[in-house]
Amino acid sequence: ELSVLYGDKHGYQYPPRLRQFLRVVILAAASYSKTYAKHQNDHPVTQLAHAYFHGVRFLMKPEQKGERVVQQYHVNADIDFLKSFWSLTDLPVATQFNAVVGASVEVCRVITIDGSSPLVMDTMDGKTTEVHFCPSAEECKVYCGENYTPATTVTARLISYRALKGQEEARKAESSSSFQPWKKKVNPTSPYLIVHFHGGGFVAQSSASHEAYLRDWAKALTCPILSIDYGLAPEHPFPVGVCQSFYAYCWALKHAEELGSSAKSVICVGDSAGGNLASVVTIRALEERVQGPAGVVMLYPALFLQLCPSPSRFISLMDPLLPIGSLQLCLGAYCERVMEQYHSEVVALHKDPLADVLDSDPAARRRLHHKSPLIAPDELLAKFPACAIMASELDPLLDDSIMFVRRMRSLQRVADVKLKVSTLLPHGWLNMYFVGDKRSLQASNEAVCWMKQMLANGLADRSSSPMSNDAN
Repeated sequence: ELSVLYGDKHGYQYPPRLRQFLRVVILAAASYSKTYAKHQNDHPVTQLAHAYFHGVRFLMKPEQKGERVVQQYHVNADIDFLKSFWSLTDLPVATQFNAVVGASVEVCRVITIDGSSPLVMDTMDGKTTEVHFCPSAEECKVYCGENYTPATTVTARLISYRALKGQEEARKAESSSSFQPWKKKVNPTSPYLIVHFHGGGFVAQSSASHEAYLRDWAKALTCPILSIDYGLAPEHPFPVGVCQSFYAYCWALKHAEELGSSAKSVICVGDSAGGNLASVVTIRALEERVQGPAGVVMLYPALFLQLCPSPSRFISLMDPLLPIGSLQLCLGAYCERVMEQYHSEVVALHKDPLADVLDSDPAARRRLHHKSPLIAPDELLAKFPACAIMASELDPLLDDSIMFVRRMRSLQRVADVKLKVSTLLPHGWLNMYFVGDKRSLQASNEAVCWMKQMLANGLADRSSSPMSNDAN
């Protein structure tokens, strides 16, 4: 009886501060779901007002709260409700809260990336290759449906602790005649750049809902951060998000000066679904032979997108943020067609990445590891840059991180591959340190140290490379 797990004892496994916060989250989910069916077309503020009424009742009767959660997440699971509830973090009041909680920065603005024409990128062997914003027409038909209409633009949020050279010129070019010059001091271009991919199960949230910790990172690292708002499922299913993310990464390399960076050292960072995209973007850079990131930092990433049992997956039976119903909804919305078409092949590759499957269809094989980096071929993982993974002990996705690092170490990747399992932390802890939980703050600070080291190593490697010396 799962309702017991979401009643008055819910969250017993977490430290006190997180326990109280997560109980509020699950109470909000139950209350909001009660209101959603009748008021889903109303203004979000109206929905919240009705949810408050039900919240009081559920607070008094926790057993009814547990029953409602099970009903919404397990019996009548609905992707539209899930998107609506998770998207509450993008309401103006929530994003303004992020700006207040996070560090004060001099630059925080949204950039529109035009994907109407392919990018021509230099390759590592002196040639060029074209990077397209959308999957091919055939791929759209197979994986997205015949009625899918591709987007032509994607937005990204540029966050920089200090105003850097190049950022004002880009802002002036985008502005109208009402442009007002900065009164702040403009600092020299940074050699560093972080390309960030936000979490949200591939179906919700944005760079704005993750802005609080991004502001803190920008201050601690003193380098610009570009957070990509890739297309969300089910409106934009796999592989649309992958193509848009890789295009945005390549765009950042070509327009680094506008971002206040020389892009001498670039790293990719992502949490949850964003961790998946950070790793896939890196794999695509290896496949296309364009400049790849100097390192990859993944925080509680989703690296094996298949409904497959594992020890940590059972935590989803009582997880406040990733209950099993939500996990199934996210996977179905993002990559249902691929899961159905290649289920047996994915399972075989999970057991043995060298399994003799799909050798006659290399395009399909690529699509599978673009969905699930855990099953990428050995030759790609052997070239994968330095990476660090911060996993969570009480996360349904913990096993993804452990299995990925195990594969890397089987390829003798020991010194430059790190795994830290943070104790007693749930999935999504990056947005929880503001409740006063010391473990979340410590984990975020350690991730910042990893990023700082990777950026420095990338710059040192670039400076010592023969190609860089010839260019100088």
